[in-house]
Amino acid sequence: MRKFVKGSPVWILLLAVVLLGSCVPQKRLRYLQHGSGNIYNDSVQSKVPVYTIAPYDLLHIQIVSVGVETSKVPGYDAGTNVGTEASVYLQGYPVEENGNLTLPALGVFQVNGMTTEELQKELTRVARQKVSLDAEVFVRLLNFRITILGEVKNPGLLEIYDQKISILDALALAGDLSPYGDREKVMLVRNCNGVKEIHYIDLTQKDLLSSPYYYLKSHDLIYVEPLDAKSYGFGQVNWGMIFSAMSTVIAILAIVIK
Repeated sequence: MRKFVKGSPVWILLLAVVLLGSCVPQKRLRYLQHGSGNIYNDSVQSKVPVYTIAPYDLLHIQIVSVGVETSKVPGYDAGTNVGTEASVYLQGYPVEENGNLTLPALGVFQVNGMTTEELQKELTRVARQKVSLDAEVFVRLLNFRITILGEVKNPGLLEIYDQKISILDALALAGDLSPYGDREKVMLVRNCNGVKEIHYIDLTQKDLLSSPYYYLKSHDLIYVEPLDAKSYGFGQVNWGMIFSAMSTVIAILAIVIK
């Protein structure tokens, strides 16, 4: 017993080192910490990427006209009744593998590589010839999806109805990173002309705000890697019970040593 008591401080010290090593420093939990400029007066410009239409995209096309009741135009009888998410997809027009978009009463259009604004102008021009002189066409991308996996509170697939969304917005929608998510190495997988590109993003750097990967594109995949503490299983440990037990053991040892 006396031998154990004499050696016990060593064991206590080793246990303390293990516990401290499993903790995540506060510095690794903060976003946008570092960067050039005055920390109290920074100004960073973020550029929103221009999305271009690609094969297999799903578009919502709406024709509006004062002179013609667009509900009577074939294929557009439900154009203004968006309703549920399911009905939105049922009303969508798919872009074919070859980049063609077939629209009732308007025709077939090669849309691969066009922006939604460019397509909107072209469809408006054609609609004023074929539907009504005052026709306006509105185009929206329906299948803007972001996949978030890894150390976030709510991983899964996000359906985005606004084409301007940042990586911080997406992570917020996923419930933010868990304390064991690696904020210094977040993987972004992006499809560029049929090729998957992998980029690593440091959320602790303020330079992220001016990065070309700050704003997301449709079908981006975000993977938050776990820190070493989670890999070693410390994330599932009930630290409250451990610290309580340690306090009890240290108190008993202090009495015994005296």
